[in-house]
Amino acid sequence: MIEKGFVRLLTPAEINDIAQRVTVIHCNSCGAPVDLKKGHACVHCRSPLSLLDPTAVEKALQGYAHAVKATAPSAPAAVGVADALIMLERDRQRALREPAPSAARC
Repeated sequence: MIEKGFVRLLTPAEINDIAQRVTVIHCNSCGAPVDLKKGHACVHCRSPLSLLDPTAVEKALQGYAHAVKATAPSAPAAVGVADALIMLERDRQRALREPAPSAARC
């Protein structure tokens, strides 16, 4: 997720700011409690503190939506689909009404 830009490491200033509001968080890697006033990484697995960056996620989602719109074929019109279904049903009904061709005899 860091490579894609969705998750970024917290700066020491951000960690200190969060530590003033929240004293303990849980590690994303191992789930152990991390005391923000004592350290800036998990004491159990040494994972650095990271954050899901909402602006990066929003930007990526907009890019994916734009790419899908650019490459996706336009959806068939509902009227066109309905007309095709009606024609298929007419052909089926016509085939049922017409007598079956007699089998060729040798």
